[in-house]
Amino acid sequence: MDAYRLNKGKAELHYIPFKVLMKVAEIFSFGAEKYLPFNYKTKKALPDVSFINSALRHIGAYNDGEDLDPESKLHHIDHAIVNLLMLRDVQLIGKGRDYRFRE
Repeated sequence: MDAYRLNKGKAELHYIPFKVLMKVAEIFSFGAEKYLPFNYKTKKALPDVSFINSALRHIGAYNDGEDLDPESKLHHIDHAIVNLLMLRDVQLIGKGRDYRFRE
């Protein structure tokens, strides 16, 4: 009998580009040293807009022609990706602080 696994319906993680994942890990490591590991999801989690503002600043800097963040020397797009990952993480664990305007 051939070996098998019951993986039907599970996420196909091999589709995530590993090179990008490594760059994202560099940003998380930089943040862990600058602040603290997992600082973004402590009891007093940051407001959602702080992640959005930071992501947009990095995207704006990249759009204006700057590739690397002056402080970290890491790519602005990787910083933006990490900010969006942190935003989604705090939402998923129920620690997001949603201050979006709603009519």
